[in-house]
Amino acid sequence: MKPIKWCLFPGIMTDAEDNFNWSPSGCDWIEKHLKQPAREIDSEFAPIRTKTKLNSKSEEAARVLESLAPDFRLKVITHSNGGELFSRAVRITPVRIEEAHLVAAACDADFDKNGFNDALVQDRIGKMKLYCSKIDEALFWARISKFLAGWAGYGYGSLGRSGPKNVSSYASIHLSTIWKDYKHSAWWDDENFEDSFEMITGVTP
Repeated sequence: MKPIKWCLFPGIMTDAEDNFNWSPSGCDWIEKHLKQPAREIDSEFAPIRTKTKLNSKSEEAARVLESLAPDFRLKVITHSNGGELFSRAVRITPVRIEEAHLVAAACDADFDKNGFNDALVQDRIGKMKLYCSKIDEALFWARISKFLAGWAGYGYGSLGRSGPKNVSSYASIHLSTIWKDYKHSAWWDDENFEDSFEMITGVTP
């Protein structure tokens, strides 16, 4: 059986060179406690992302997943806009993701629109977990931005605040949702970081 490799998709304004950000720290945590390789798929987005750049970065992410798939079973962790990037990559590549963990996801909540119904039904995603919060302030504004500017290709989804919508009966078997009273990035605060990675990986060091 092929070994596991974790791919971490950060959100906007996450500096891959800053080891104190959640994704580089998360790679370190996984490699230390799970003894499995991990890598960050950096998206380098500013707050206002264009549709053209989002599509381009999604293509890049899909190609990275495809390059890893022959040698590894893939597990993915996303945060915020990383969830949108991942949802788009899933729609353009047949690569199978063994587990997908979407934290405070800023993608469309409708599973027909975001492509996750198809991916789960077709077993291109084996298991998906969502980590959501009703008090996520960033995703409150994301929903408004989508309403105001979605027609022009701008704005963010709010899956991580609303929870999943329009999930097919088969996809629901492979989907679970965890709710916490966390602000948007509080999942990675010092006091929550260990708990979050223990929830995601199922491993308590």
